[in-house]
Amino acid sequence: MVNTRILTSEFEYFEPKTVKEAVSLLAKYGKDAKVLAGGSNLLVDMKIGKVDPKYIIYIGKIPELRTISKIGTDVVVGANASFFDMMRSQELKDCSILLEALKSIQIEIKRMGTIGGNICNAAPTASAAPPLLVLNARVKVVSERGSRMIPIEEVYTGNRKTSLAPDELLTEVHIPALNSGYGAAFGEIKRKIKFAAVIGRQENICKYCRISIGGAVEKSKRVKKAESILEGKSFNESAVEAACAAAIEEIDPDNWYVREIAKDLFRKVVQKAWERAR
Repeated sequence: MVNTRILTSEFEYFEPKTVKEAVSLLAKYGKDAKVLAGGSNLLVDMKIGKVDPKYIIYIGKIPELRTISKIGTDVVVGANASFFDMMRSQELKDCSILLEALKSIQIEIKRMGTIGGNICNAAPTASAAPPLLVLNARVKVVSERGSRMIPIEEVYTGNRKTSLAPDELLTEVHIPALNSGYGAAFGEIKRKIKFAAVIGRQENICKYCRISIGGAVEKSKRVKKAESILEGKSFNESAVEAACAAAIEEIDPDNWYVREIAKDLFRKVVQKAWERAR
Protein backbone atom coordinates (compact mmCIF):
# COMPACT_ATOMS: atom_id res chain seq x y z
CA MET A 1 0.00 0.00 0.00
CA VAL A 2 1.24 3.48 -0.84
CA ASN A 3 1.32 5.89 2.09
CA THR A 4 -0.32 9.08 0.78
CA ARG A 5 -0.51 10.90 4.11
CA ILE A 6 3.12 11.67 5.02
CA LEU A 7 6.35 12.57 3.27
CA THR A 8 8.88 9.86 4.04
CA SER A 9 11.86 11.09 2.01
CA GLU A 10 14.32 13.59 3.43
CA PHE A 11 15.00 16.95 1.81
CA GLU A 12 16.53 20.31 2.60
CA TYR A 13 14.04 23.17 2.79
CA PHE A 14 14.57 26.84 1.87
CA GLU A 15 12.36 29.94 2.16
CA PRO A 16 13.91 32.67 -0.02
CA LYS A 17 12.54 36.17 0.52
CA THR A 18 13.39 37.53 -2.92
CA VAL A 19 13.40 36.30 -6.52
CA LYS A 20 17.17 36.79 -6.57
CA GLU A 21 17.60 34.40 -3.64
CA ALA A 22 15.27 31.86 -5.23
CA VAL A 23 17.08 31.76 -8.58
CA SER A 24 20.42 31.58 -6.78
CA LEU A 25 19.22 28.40 -5.06
CA LEU A 26 17.95 27.00 -8.37
CA ALA A 27 21.32 27.75 -9.98
CA LYS A 28 23.07 25.91 -7.16
CA TYR A 29 20.85 22.82 -6.92
CA GLY A 30 19.35 22.57 -10.43
CA LYS A 31 17.57 19.30 -11.21
CA ASP A 32 17.78 18.14 -7.59
CA ALA A 33 15.50 21.01 -6.50
CA LYS A 34 11.77 21.57 -6.78
CA VAL A 35 9.94 24.88 -6.39
CA LEU A 36 7.03 24.77 -3.95
CA ALA A 37 4.18 27.29 -4.26
CA GLY A 38 0.67 26.12 -3.33
CA GLY A 39 1.79 22.51 -3.22
CA SER A 40 -1.42 21.08 -4.70
CA ASN A 41 0.61 19.12 -7.27
CA LEU A 42 4.11 18.77 -5.84
CA LEU A 43 3.12 17.45 -2.41
CA VAL A 44 0.83 14.85 -3.94
CA ASP A 45 3.61 13.71 -6.30
CA MET A 46 6.01 13.44 -3.35
CA LYS A 47 3.53 11.45 -1.27
CA ILE A 48 3.02 8.82 -3.96
CA GLY A 49 6.74 8.67 -4.76
CA LYS A 50 6.49 10.17 -8.22
CA VAL A 51 9.19 12.75 -7.43
CA ASP A 52 11.89 12.72 -4.76
CA PRO A 53 13.60 16.13 -4.62
CA LYS A 54 16.64 16.65 -2.42
CA TYR A 55 15.87 20.37 -2.04
CA ILE A 56 12.57 22.23 -1.70
CA ILE A 57 12.48 25.95 -2.48
CA TYR A 58 9.30 27.55 -1.10
CA ILE A 59 8.47 30.81 -2.90
CA GLY A 60 5.43 31.76 -0.80
CA LYS A 61 7.46 34.32 1.17
CA ILE A 62 8.28 36.43 -1.91
CA PRO A 63 5.66 39.26 -1.89
CA GLU A 64 6.09 40.37 -5.51
CA LEU A 65 5.04 36.95 -6.78
CA ARG A 66 1.56 37.34 -5.30
CA THR A 67 0.65 40.64 -6.99
CA ILE A 68 -1.88 41.21 -9.78
CA SER A 69 -1.55 44.50 -11.66
CA LYS A 70 -2.27 46.15 -14.98
CA ILE A 71 0.58 47.30 -17.21
CA GLY A 72 -0.70 48.93 -20.40
CA THR A 73 -3.38 46.63 -21.79
CA ASP A 74 -1.89 43.54 -20.13
CA VAL A 75 -2.86 42.10 -16.76
CA VAL A 76 0.31 40.86 -15.06
CA VAL A 77 -0.29 38.05 -12.58
CA GLY A 78 2.44 37.02 -10.15
CA ALA A 79 3.29 33.33 -10.40
CA ASN A 80 2.33 32.70 -6.77
CA ALA A 81 -1.15 34.24 -7.07
CA SER A 82 -3.75 31.64 -6.16
CA PHE A 83 -6.78 30.92 -8.32
CA PHE A 84 -8.90 32.42 -5.55
CA ASP A 85 -6.78 35.62 -5.69
CA MET A 86 -7.36 35.79 -9.43
CA MET A 87 -11.12 35.26 -9.17
CA ARG A 88 -11.38 38.17 -6.70
CA SER A 89 -9.08 40.47 -8.67
CA GLN A 90 -10.56 43.65 -10.13
CA GLU A 91 -7.84 43.64 -12.79
CA LEU A 92 -9.14 40.34 -14.18
CA LYS A 93 -12.87 41.08 -13.94
CA ASP A 94 -13.14 41.55 -17.72
CA CYS A 95 -11.23 38.36 -18.53
CA SER A 96 -14.38 36.25 -18.57
CA ILE A 97 -12.90 33.27 -20.40
CA LEU A 98 -10.22 32.74 -17.74
CA LEU A 99 -12.68 33.26 -14.89
CA GLU A 100 -15.01 30.67 -16.46
CA ALA A 101 -12.17 28.18 -16.42
CA LEU A 102 -11.13 28.96 -12.84
CA LYS A 103 -14.69 28.48 -11.58
CA SER A 104 -14.55 24.85 -12.70
CA ILE A 105 -11.62 24.10 -10.37
CA GLN A 106 -12.25 22.32 -7.05
CA ILE A 107 -12.57 24.71 -4.10
CA GLU A 108 -9.52 23.24 -2.30
CA ILE A 109 -7.36 23.80 -5.37
CA LYS A 110 -8.73 27.32 -5.86
CA ARG A 111 -7.41 28.32 -2.44
CA MET A 112 -4.03 26.56 -2.63
CA GLY A 113 -3.22 26.19 -6.32
CA THR A 114 -1.23 28.95 -8.02
CA ILE A 115 -1.16 30.05 -11.63
CA GLY A 116 2.61 29.56 -11.86
CA GLY A 117 2.43 26.07 -10.40
CA ASN A 118 -0.45 25.20 -12.72
CA ILE A 119 1.58 26.23 -15.77
CA CYS A 120 4.83 24.57 -14.66
CA ASN A 121 3.06 21.33 -13.77
CA ALA A 122 1.95 21.24 -17.43
CA ALA A 123 -0.81 18.69 -16.91
CA PRO A 124 -3.03 18.57 -20.03
CA THR A 125 -6.06 18.56 -17.69
CA ALA A 126 -5.16 22.01 -16.29
CA SER A 127 -8.16 24.32 -16.70
CA ALA A 128 -6.16 27.55 -16.96
CA ALA A 129 -4.08 26.41 -19.95
CA PRO A 130 -6.67 26.55 -22.79
CA PRO A 131 -7.77 30.15 -22.00
CA LEU A 132 -4.16 31.34 -21.64
CA LEU A 133 -3.31 29.79 -24.99
CA VAL A 134 -6.09 31.53 -26.94
CA LEU A 135 -5.43 34.81 -25.14
CA ASN A 136 -1.81 34.75 -26.39
CA ALA A 137 -0.49 34.98 -22.84
CA ARG A 138 3.24 35.16 -22.18
CA VAL A 139 5.29 34.19 -19.15
CA LYS A 140 8.39 35.76 -17.66
CA VAL A 141 11.07 33.40 -16.42
CA VAL A 142 14.14 34.44 -14.47
CA SER A 143 17.50 32.82 -13.78
CA GLU A 144 20.96 34.03 -12.81
CA ARG A 145 21.58 34.25 -16.57
CA GLY A 146 18.87 36.90 -16.93
CA SER A 147 15.17 36.95 -17.78
CA ARG A 148 13.12 36.12 -20.86
CA MET A 149 9.52 36.32 -22.04
CA ILE A 150 8.03 33.18 -23.56
CA PRO A 151 4.72 32.77 -25.41
CA ILE A 152 2.63 30.35 -23.36
CA GLU A 153 2.31 27.93 -26.27
CA GLU A 154 6.10 27.49 -26.26
CA VAL A 155 6.08 26.50 -22.58
CA TYR A 156 4.14 23.24 -22.95
CA THR A 157 6.24 20.54 -24.63
CA GLY A 158 4.43 17.38 -23.50
CA ASN A 159 2.47 15.71 -20.72
CA ARG A 160 3.84 17.43 -17.60
CA LYS A 161 6.86 18.69 -19.54
CA THR A 162 7.90 22.31 -20.17
CA SER A 163 10.62 24.15 -22.03
CA LEU A 164 11.87 25.84 -18.84
CA ALA A 165 15.44 25.07 -17.78
CA PRO A 166 16.05 23.63 -14.27
CA ASP A 167 17.55 26.91 -13.09
CA GLU A 168 14.65 29.08 -14.34
CA LEU A 169 11.85 30.41 -12.14
CA LEU A 170 8.52 31.47 -13.65
CA THR A 171 7.69 34.82 -12.03
CA GLU A 172 4.88 36.46 -14.05
CA VAL A 173 2.04 35.69 -16.44
CA HIS A 174 1.15 38.47 -18.89
CA ILE A 175 -2.44 38.29 -20.16
CA PRO A 176 -3.39 40.66 -23.02
CA ALA A 177 -6.83 42.28 -23.10
CA LEU A 178 -9.30 41.16 -25.75
CA ASN A 179 -9.66 43.53 -28.68
CA SER A 180 -13.01 45.21 -29.29
CA GLY A 181 -15.25 43.03 -31.41
CA TYR A 182 -13.67 39.82 -30.15
CA GLY A 183 -15.54 37.15 -28.19
CA ALA A 184 -14.16 34.38 -25.99
CA ALA A 185 -15.56 31.19 -24.49
CA PHE A 186 -14.41 28.17 -22.47
CA GLY A 187 -16.07 24.82 -21.91
CA GLU A 188 -15.17 21.46 -20.44
CA ILE A 189 -16.61 18.06 -19.64
CA LYS A 190 -15.09 17.27 -16.26
CA ARG A 191 -11.43 16.34 -16.77
CA LYS A 192 -12.03 14.58 -20.09
CA ILE A 193 -11.97 17.40 -22.61
CA LYS A 194 -11.66 21.19 -22.62
CA PHE A 195 -11.89 23.79 -25.38
CA ALA A 196 -11.30 27.54 -25.41
CA ALA A 197 -11.86 29.94 -28.29
CA VAL A 198 -11.32 33.60 -29.14
CA ILE A 199 -13.04 34.86 -32.27
CA GLY A 200 -13.09 38.24 -33.97
CA ARG A 201 -15.88 38.95 -36.40
CA GLN A 202 -16.69 41.45 -39.13
CA GLU A 203 -20.30 40.96 -40.17
CA ASN A 204 -20.42 37.28 -41.16
CA ILE A 205 -16.67 36.86 -41.59
CA CYS A 206 -14.49 35.29 -38.91
CA LYS A 207 -11.56 37.70 -39.16
CA TYR A 208 -9.58 36.23 -36.25
CA CYS A 209 -9.59 32.79 -34.62
CA ARG A 210 -7.74 31.09 -31.77
CA ILE A 211 -8.85 27.65 -30.56
CA SER A 212 -7.16 25.45 -27.94
CA ILE A 213 -7.71 21.99 -26.52
CA GLY A 214 -6.91 20.33 -23.20
CA GLY A 215 -7.88 17.22 -21.27
CA ALA A 216 -7.42 13.81 -22.92
CA VAL A 217 -4.53 14.97 -25.11
CA GLU A 218 -0.75 14.80 -24.77
CA LYS A 219 -0.52 18.50 -23.93
CA SER A 220 -2.66 21.62 -23.91
CA LYS A 221 -2.19 23.27 -27.29
CA ARG A 222 -3.68 25.48 -29.96
CA VAL A 223 -5.51 23.65 -32.74
CA LYS A 224 -4.04 25.61 -35.63
CA LYS A 225 -5.63 23.49 -38.34
CA ALA A 226 -9.10 24.26 -36.97
CA GLU A 227 -8.18 27.95 -36.64
CA SER A 228 -7.14 28.18 -40.29
CA ILE A 229 -10.42 26.60 -41.44
CA LEU A 230 -12.42 29.39 -39.77
CA GLU A 231 -10.16 32.45 -39.96
CA GLY A 232 -10.86 34.73 -42.89
CA LYS A 233 -13.91 32.73 -43.97
CA SER A 234 -17.67 33.02 -43.65
CA PHE A 235 -18.79 31.64 -40.31
CA ASN A 236 -21.40 28.98 -40.99
CA GLU A 237 -22.36 25.46 -39.97
CA SER A 238 -20.24 23.70 -42.58
CA ALA A 239 -17.14 25.69 -41.60
CA VAL A 240 -17.69 24.90 -37.92
CA GLU A 241 -18.12 21.19 -38.73
CA ALA A 242 -14.88 21.17 -40.71
CA ALA A 243 -13.04 22.92 -37.87
CA CYS A 244 -14.57 20.47 -35.40
CA ALA A 245 -13.29 17.52 -37.41
CA ALA A 246 -9.79 19.05 -37.38
CA ALA A 247 -9.93 19.54 -33.61
CA ILE A 248 -11.06 15.96 -32.96
CA GLU A 249 -7.96 14.71 -34.80
CA GLU A 250 -5.96 15.81 -31.73
CA ILE A 251 -7.64 13.10 -29.61
CA ASP A 252 -6.43 9.50 -29.69
CA PRO A 253 -8.58 7.58 -32.22
CA ASP A 254 -8.92 4.73 -29.70
CA ASN A 255 -10.54 7.10 -27.22
CA TRP A 256 -13.84 7.03 -29.11
CA TYR A 257 -15.96 8.17 -26.15
CA VAL A 258 -14.03 11.41 -25.62
CA ARG A 259 -13.95 12.03 -29.37
CA GLU A 260 -17.74 11.80 -29.48
CA ILE A 261 -18.47 14.06 -26.50
CA ALA A 262 -15.84 16.53 -27.69
CA LYS A 263 -17.74 17.24 -30.89
CA ASP A 264 -20.72 18.79 -29.14
CA LEU A 265 -18.51 20.72 -26.73
CA PHE A 266 -16.42 22.15 -29.57
CA ARG A 267 -19.50 23.41 -31.41
CA LYS A 268 -20.90 25.03 -28.26
CA VAL A 269 -17.66 26.80 -27.35
CA VAL A 270 -16.98 28.14 -30.85
CA GLN A 271 -20.59 29.26 -31.30
CA LYS A 272 -20.58 31.04 -27.94
CA ALA A 273 -17.35 32.87 -28.77
CA TRP A 274 -18.85 33.92 -32.13
CA GLU A 275 -22.02 35.25 -30.48
CA ARG A 276 -20.04 37.10 -27.82
CA ALA A 277 -18.05 38.83 -30.58
CA ARG A 278 -21.11 40.87 -31.54
